[in-house]
Amino acid sequence: MGQYTFKEQYTDLNGTPIGGTFFSTTGVGTVGSREFPRTALPSIALPAVYTNNFIFGYGYFNNTLNTTVGYYSGFYNIIGQGIGKTVLKTNISAPHAFYGLDFNFKDLTIENLNVIPNDVASKRLSFFNCEIREIPTLGSVSTFNSVSKCLMKGVKWNIGQSHSYVDVDNQTIFNSNLNIYDGCMVRLSASDITSTIYRNLYIAFNDCRFLIANEAEASLLTPVDENNNIIENPTESDYRNEFVRRCQIQGISLPYITDYNETIPIGRWVFANGSAINGLVLRNSIINNFEKRRFIFFGYNSERSEKIEITNQKNIPASISASNPSQGVVISDGSISLSSDVDISKRTKSFFTSNIIWLGGMSVLNSLKTINNFPEGYGIILDNKENMAENPTLSGNIQTDKTYIIRSNNPDMATVTYDGKTYNSSIGNRNNVFRGTSITTFVTSSNAVVYEILDEVQYQTVGLRIVNKIPETKITSGNLTNGYWYLVEHDNEQSNTTDYITYKGVNYPSLSSFLVDASDLTFSKTGSIHLRRCWKDDFDSTTETLDKTFWQNGQKPKWVDVLPEDPRCLMKGNTDKEVEMQTDTKDTYIASGHPDFYKYLLELSGTKKPAFQIRGTYMQCIIRKVQELRGWMENEMKNAEQEAGAPKARQKQTEEALDK
Repeated sequence: MGQYTFKEQYTDLNGTPIGGTFFSTTGVGTVGSREFPRTALPSIALPAVYTNNFIFGYGYFNNTLNTTVGYYSGFYNIIGQGIGKTVLKTNISAPHAFYGLDFNFKDLTIENLNVIPNDVASKRLSFFNCEIREIPTLGSVSTFNSVSKCLMKGVKWNIGQSHSYVDVDNQTIFNSNLNIYDGCMVRLSASDITSTIYRNLYIAFNDCRFLIANEAEASLLTPVDENNNIIENPTESDYRNEFVRRCQIQGISLPYITDYNETIPIGRWVFANGSAINGLVLRNSIINNFEKRRFIFFGYNSERSEKIEITNQKNIPASISASNPSQGVVISDGSISLSSDVDISKRTKSFFTSNIIWLGGMSVLNSLKTINNFPEGYGIILDNKENMAENPTLSGNIQTDKTYIIRSNNPDMATVTYDGKTYNSSIGNRNNVFRGTSITTFVTSSNAVVYEILDEVQYQTVGLRIVNKIPETKITSGNLTNGYWYLVEHDNEQSNTTDYITYKGVNYPSLSSFLVDASDLTFSKTGSIHLRRCWKDDFDSTTETLDKTFWQNGQKPKWVDVLPEDPRCLMKGNTDKEVEMQTDTKDTYIASGHPDFYKYLLELSGTKKPAFQIRGTYMQCIIRKVQELRGWMENEMKNAEQEAGAPKARQKQTEEALDK
């Protein structure tokens, strides 16, 4: 048993709360409870029970779902932890089923799914809120029952509705409503554009290259004015006019559609660039404003977020800047990649921090999406905490119900004999995890190293600090304080872009921020602008002196671990009337990334505590990549031939999106 437990509630495709059997990449045995999840063996036997709920933890699962006894029919709800969090490469084999089986997949990523055609029993597959990286392969008597609200990543799978198609080549539209095509190459014929069916569908296109009718090559919509000059900040009408212009060149007359008192060409379609990230529509973007006028949502997710820019520049408000504290990463415009000197086959730590983010007043945080293309199968995953103990566990120190993993300190397979059973480090054998009993000792080969697993669920957290207020003093002159973050504010209007603070030769506009270092404590101001001191970069309430009194009775700028998809916390006094999160015995705030959070919600101690959405006005994020347990365990599910080493891979983190 690790320090963490599964969440307090999961739901099926209908939103009905369910219990079930819990699986982990580092599970042991067959108990399958939240506290003692089952192992994800190569073959998981499907019990002869009419309704089954299988809940998978974070990580990469490569296995077969297999019936072992005959029965008539059944439902299998296979629930993950979210898109990109639970990744399945799965075969379904049901040679003993007499009639039909329903497999319902929700909240996970399908890398590969294959229905083995080994019987006459039909299998109906449904997908909801899933990422599809490859179209599932069906057996001869199997069908797709329902597919909705999915992220089609590089996959042209024209089925269902309310999907986000991202980076798909040669994409075509089809009779499906409320889809968004993001970064796709879209091929449109004259009949597609004039079709009485397609014209009545709501469709959004973002950053798409179009190949319209007989055009020679696909290209983005680039609106121009009457003098054929590129328009710098195009409007929705500008993009639509450019689409109309290109259609007219191809001899296509677009139908006018009247919708919600607007009569415009192809009026249920909307075109834009820069309105979405990875199929997620950005708040107050061209596409979002179109949605609001028509009371609809495009794509697989109805949350509308704000983009946190990744940039080389120092003075972009609410961004992740190359000048911010970081380690082991390279930050450039639009991407964050691992440094060339980082060996991902070894245990390494990398991190990067954001600037101060003003949330526009007291706000509730609904999600913090860390959109990236790191290959999770190789262990390159964003996480703010340790999943495996830093120091090895020595023989004589095994504890009851603790879980341990075996590693090798050289390229050869290592073995451990514990409690009468022999385990080894081989990823292919999948026999490298054991759970402690009353026996405290073990015997090893000379190259074996044993580590305690701290988190069997394998949660992926981010760190943030969020406060309701900062010191009120408006600073317009004098020296700054080394090691503190400062926020730039305009005296009257925060949208002002002409006035600025100059620090170390850089002009910072309103709502930008910077960290002061000892080499320069001076600044100057231009216009109606001022600074406000936020907090010390390495804030510690026990050693803080400058603002100790200010922070004494409120939410403090301490880092707290949070699950991006579930930003909740416990509050002091167990009431939302309080202004500060609840702390543990080590004075650490308890939020969804804390090992005790879900234990309180599940009443494991006999006392149930309520959870509240995290809220605040000023926020800062820190995101770490911890290359440790996942570099082995998740790859274990992907590459059966790899034994003692982890394959090398290097990809980049691309975007962040904040939903509040």
